[in-house]
Amino acid sequence: LADHYPDGQLFIDLYGFTQGTAPRDPGDALATLLSSLGVPPGHLPADLSARAAFYRDRLAGTRTLILLDNAADEAQVRPLLPAADTCLVLITSRRRLKALDDALPLPLDVLPPEEAVTLLRKAARLDDHPRDEPLLGRAAELCGYLPLALLIAGALLRTGGKAWDLTALVGWLGARLPGRELAGYTDETRSLKPVFDLSYRNLPEDQRLLFRRLGLLPGPEIDAHAAAALLDTDLERASRLLQRLSDHSLLTGASPGRYRPHNLIRAHARTLAATLDSEPEREVAQGRLLHYYAHTAQIASVPIARLPRPGPHGPAPAHAPDLTDHRGFAGCCGRRGAGPEDLPPDRQPPR
Repeated sequence: LADHYPDGQLFIDLYGFTQGTAPRDPGDALATLLSSLGVPPGHLPADLSARAAFYRDRLAGTRTLILLDNAADEAQVRPLLPAADTCLVLITSRRRLKALDDALPLPLDVLPPEEAVTLLRKAARLDDHPRDEPLLGRAAELCGYLPLALLIAGALLRTGGKAWDLTALVGWLGARLPGRELAGYTDETRSLKPVFDLSYRNLPEDQRLLFRRLGLLPGPEIDAHAAAALLDTDLERASRLLQRLSDHSLLTGASPGRYRPHNLIRAHARTLAATLDSEPEREVAQGRLLHYYAHTAQIASVPIARLPRPGPHGPAPAHAPDLTDHRGFAGCCGRRGAGPEDLPPDRQPPR
């Protein structure tokens, strides 16, 4: 984009999620940006609002590209936004900055498998040999297609000498030890665990608890009913907590009302749960979840199965989806329009 903004390009790291560094104060960030625009330190206003107005005045009428990297929240960003509509601001953050009403959100997913393999091969300095493709694909999969994990894996392979090859790398990454799920994802300088810990530490306690409970999921997705069972709470609170974890990029929307944690984030949740929660606490929470699943499966089987599943022992869960029509089946099955009418004629429920 630089060619479209001939009056300059500004870059600043706001340290919103940087290990060992506090988020940058907006006033200090403005001082850095104004210095890049040639303003001597002695000419900087002391007050934040006056400094922001001076910054906007310097950018008025210009075509300037501004990259605000690693933002903590909206309050940190707002003073750094120019008033000129001829400028473009790119903001990166782990959080969804929902209160920036004029911003266009562009969520970034993990890399496609082919690009992940390409990045891993380049990071490891491997030649392009077809015989390596299956193991490269498996290593990229174990890295969850996350760029940082792929770069760490490439560094291990590149610097490991004769003791390391793709087979050894796959074995190393696949050795998920209870309580040390991410132990293999480090090159002693970079590590996945502290990166995930930064996001975890920014959560309030109720969101931290739900995050740890994600490690108990037997499947890849969660909805408000499952979260309510894990936390022994009501649907409204469970839904709100799921949304908050999604706002922090710790969950990804899979379909309306359903969320998916990344495999490595879920592995980190298991590590935290094993460290911070007692085994009886984890067993009780998982027992509630499995009872909810069993109850829901039994209720769902009544209108669609020739031989409905036997009911689970114990009382019904406090919160369960309504499975009396196709909308309930759609929510239960996790895809739009999946209901009894989608079954073959010989499996249709009685009317």
